Amino acid sequence: MEYQNNTVMGITATLRDEERQATIVDGESPMEGLEMFTADIAPKDRDNASLINKLPIELLLEIFWDYVHGEDICPVPSHAYKIPTSCRSSGDPVRISHVCSLWRAIAFSNPTLWSTIYFNTTVTNHYSRLSHHIHRSGSVPLTLTIDMQRIRRPKLLQPAAMQKALQSALAQLPRCRRLYLNFSWEMQTWLVQNLPPTPPLHLEEFSAYIPGWSSGSRSTLKLCTYLHSSPAPPRRQVEGRARVRAHDRAARAAHPARRARRRDGRLPLARRPRALPDGSPALRLEHLRSLSLSTMGNLATTLGSLTLPSLAELTLDHFWDMGHAGVLHADVGWAALRGMVERSACRIQRLTYKRNGGNGGEDPCVAEDDLLHALESPLFDALAYLSLEGSFGDATLVGLTVLPGHRRTLPGLKSLEVKGCWSTDGVWSELVVSRCGQGLESAHILLRGPSQSNFCRDMMLVVPGVDVHAEWRELDHKTGLALG
Repeated sequence: MEYQNNTVMGITATLRDEERQATIVDGESPMEGLEMFTADIAPKDRDNASLINKLPIELLLEIFWDYVHGEDICPVPSHAYKIPTSCRSSGDPVRISHVCSLWRAIAFSNPTLWSTIYFNTTVTNHYSRLSHHIHRSGSVPLTLTIDMQRIRRPKLLQPAAMQKALQSALAQLPRCRRLYLNFSWEMQTWLVQNLPPTPPLHLEEFSAYIPGWSSGSRSTLKLCTYLHSSPAPPRRQVEGRARVRAHDRAARAAHPARRARRRDGRLPLARRPRALPDGSPALRLEHLRSLSLSTMGNLATTLGSLTLPSLAELTLDHFWDMGHAGVLHADVGWAALRGMVERSACRIQRLTYKRNGGNGGEDPCVAEDDLLHALESPLFDALAYLSLEGSFGDATLVGLTVLPGHRRTLPGLKSLEVKGCWSTDGVWSELVVSRCGQGLESAHILLRGPSQSNFCRDMMLVVPGVDVHAEWRELDHKTGLALG
């Protein structure tokens, strides 16, 4: 206990020095306002000689870390759109600091316990907590969530306290390792005007949900204007691109019959654009491994402005706003995505694509040919998990089927999930059987159509060694959408 007591005294001394030298953040003391969100926590005297306090401080820190952050900082599946659902993280370090003087000293002397910040503009407690977390986290990388709920009266949207807190939160973007944004459409202009000049270059995970981003205002999205010139790509990367293009030309020439079968009378494949749009230098984020974007607009400009060498997980939630008829047939920007993957030389392992919306039984279209053109490229050979949700049809299933004598699309595919597929009975079965023994571990599909009896073969499919599941849902005759 003598060693531990000396250590504790050292931590306490450091804490007191820190308290004396604490700076004022945004005109407030870092400790100011804590009572507002800890009113239910009465400080209690605890015996420092209790059994748990006899543990080494390193173990106590591990316990505190698990309490504050939980097993997963963001409690949703990694392939879904990510934003924490609770109004605070799993645990609050302030609660730890109120247990006893030992725990208080440990909590205040370890900035990583304060490095997860959740800010919700509808929760008044978060305003006073924000500056305290920013101050206590020091300079360590942050996990920052800004949840800006929709306000019915935009002109009264920004009271001084909320605007001040939002500016403080946005100023931390350069420190972010994980960043989750949920902004209502009323805030898009304000968001662009208040982002800091330095982008978060050490970002590992980014998720943005901005539902009202129209094609006109999207050009001002700071993901496009918040850019800087990246260094010229190395020669080996340029040579790699040339080999990929040569392979694509050979593949198109070698498989005309397969292409004709896949298109099935559809429009020809879209012309591939240049790697970058005019006037948009690429933002290079070396560490970003997970990207999730939810929008109703075309993402070609955004995808064309990013270079992400470490990208491994990508989620695109492309929904249709019923107030904008032109968006019904919009493409998410598959050609731009393919260009981004080629430019970044990244290896995407998980891809989730959702195409949602619809009005009066009319489903938003899915650009299946553009999707397949991207997936057929060797650029996506590392893809292991593919999830598709929307009005897909036979073209997508046929395009993913392995044909004898032809190159396999997505040779590393382990898990396939298709939701809302308007298919012909047997097409799904052919796809699953063609990949049997080639690494496929699970295959799930949600079939759509007038009757379950139309899918007898697909519903009864059993493949040894593969988790196969086919489900059919009845349609709502008023809306044309699947029930349940």
